[in-house]
Amino acid sequence: MIKRKVIYQLLISALFVAFASTITTAQADPMAPGYAAFERGHYSTAARAWRNLALQGYPEAENALATLYQDGLGVPRNTEEAIRLFESASGHGLTIAKHNLGLIYFEGKGVDIDYARATAYFEEAAKLGLAESLYQLGVMALTGEGTKKDASLARSYFKQAAQKDHPFAQLMAAHLLQTKQGGEPNLIYAHVWGSLAYANGIEDALEITQYTGVAMSLQQASEAERLLRLCQEYLATCTD
Repeated sequence: MIKRKVIYQLLISALFVAFASTITTAQADPMAPGYAAFERGHYSTAARAWRNLALQGYPEAENALATLYQDGLGVPRNTEEAIRLFESASGHGLTIAKHNLGLIYFEGKGVDIDYARATAYFEEAAKLGLAESLYQLGVMALTGEGTKKDASLARSYFKQAAQKDHPFAQLMAAHLLQTKQGGEPNLIYAHVWGSLAYANGIEDALEITQYTGVAMSLQQASEAERLLRLCQEYLATCTD
């Protein structure tokens, strides 16, 4: 059983994944020097590198620099500047920047918590296919934080994010499909998503696959293995 505390721990872990993805997708020049400096903990060097690019209108640099201002890494903490840069990056077409704007208002980092505004940003990014926002909306629907509690909707969001290879969403999809939260249990797909999450490095998924492995009939286990092979090859079509 995945408890509420663990769900929030997964969300925090996912936030680090989201930030890393905005940078690692741009590791080829010109973002690479700033990313290398960030990895070494030389935040002021990273800030200088990304600031030069941000002034030239690079949305990835605007987004990365905004994160530094938000957390006060290598630059003075400045929420207004972080929001300005996130908005500029979003305007330049970087979807993750919308998600990051949502996080500012969801967490109340330097601003008053505004769930309605946060949700609007998450929904915008989710409509554009961003897995991190789909996962975030799933967590909100499951826990009822900032929105009406709706396990069925949470299951839908988690499965959409899981289809985009979001490891934590795969774990949560498996968990909800294993239980009666949000609909009828489905041991076969709980096993499939749990196996995919475990393959993506989420050790908590092992508990789910061990349970489903025992609970399924031989016929169900055979079908689960068949579907797992298909989902590994065509993840976007993996659905119950």
